[in-house]
Amino acid sequence: MESKVNKKSQAERLFFVDKKTIKEISVSMGLSVKTVGKYLRSHPDYIIEKARRQSSKRNHRKSYQRNWMEQKRTTGRLGCNEIEKAILKSQHHRDVATLSHERIY
Repeated sequence: MESKVNKKSQAERLFFVDKKTIKEISVSMGLSVKTVGKYLRSHPDYIIEKARRQSSKRNHRKSYQRNWMEQKRTTGRLGCNEIEKAILKSQHHRDVATLSHERIY
């Protein structure tokens, strides 16, 4: 059986060098997520690495959202062709007119 120090150093190597997540480390080492987190929180560079990963995730998410919205704007939310768009638009105008008429009278 490995000693606690060996497991701790292995977890730190996987986290800081191999850039694995705590969940991936726990699965590969056969330890609980709580134990791996405890090992890593005792390392002085853990907070810095965690902040760096959060910043990276945040930037990746912003980029993903920007690309997703750009794609939806160009293809249209429904992804329909010009004829379907014209039909939907005319139906919308008829519905608005009907509702407006009902509200006035």
